[in-house]
Amino acid sequence: MEKTDRDPNKIIALQVRMKETLRSQIEGHAQASGNSMNAEIIERLSASFEFRERFAGRAALNLFVEMASQIRRAESMTGKPCFEDPETYFAARHLVDDVWNRSRPKPTNFDEITDLQVKLGPLMESRRALENFLEDCGVLGPGNALLSGGVRDDGRLYLMNQSNWRNPTAPDEPLSAEDREILKVKVQERQKLADETAALEAKIAKLLKPWSDAKARGEVIYRQLCNQMER
Repeated sequence: MEKTDRDPNKIIALQVRMKETLRSQIEGHAQASGNSMNAEIIERLSASFEFRERFAGRAALNLFVEMASQIRRAESMTGKPCFEDPETYFAARHLVDDVWNRSRPKPTNFDEITDLQVKLGPLMESRRALENFLEDCGVLGPGNALLSGGVRDDGRLYLMNQSNWRNPTAPDEPLSAEDREILKVKVQERQKLADETAALEAKIAKLLKPWSDAKARGEVIYRQLCNQMER
C-alpha cells in the first residue's frame, strides 16, 4: 500500500456509525458539559488514549477495570460508597485482593513445586500425629526437657530418658519391654519422617529461591519508589 504523509494538524471529517443508545448518551453528556457532540466525542476519544497510556499495557488496564467492578459489587450490596462506609470498604478490599492474587505470576517451576508440596502435606501430617503420640507416651518432651534430663533429638524436639516413657492409657503401670521396643521403633519412624520432610522442604526452598530473590528485589524497588514520592 502506498504511504502518504498526513498533516497532523489537519482536521479530517469521518463518518461514524453507532447505535442510537450510544448516540443518545453522547448527546446527553455533551449537553450537560456544554459541548457540541463533535467536541464531546473528540474529548472522550482523547481521554481514552491518555487513560490507556497511564497503564503498563492492556493486561494492567483490564486488571484495574476488574478491581473497579468488584468495588461496584460491594457498593451494590451495601448501597453505600466504598470510600465513605467502613463496612463497604473492607468488603471491597477483600474482593480487590482476590483479583490481585489471581493475577499473581507463577514461578517457572510452579508444577514441580506443587508436586513436592502435595507430597509434603501427608508426610507432615503423619509426622505431627506420630510426634503427638510420642509426647503422650513421654518419649518426646517440651523445649525445657534438658533441664529435666531430656536429650536433644533434632534441633526442635527432645527425646526424654527411657525412665520417663509410659503407656498413656495406663500411666501408673510399668512399661513392658515389648511396649518399650515398640516406642523405640516409633522414634525411628519419626526420625525417618523428619528426614524426609526436611529433604522435601530443602528442595522446595531451592526451587523457590529465584522467586524469593525476586520478591526481595521488588521490596527494594518499592522502597525506592516510596523515597521518590517523599522527595
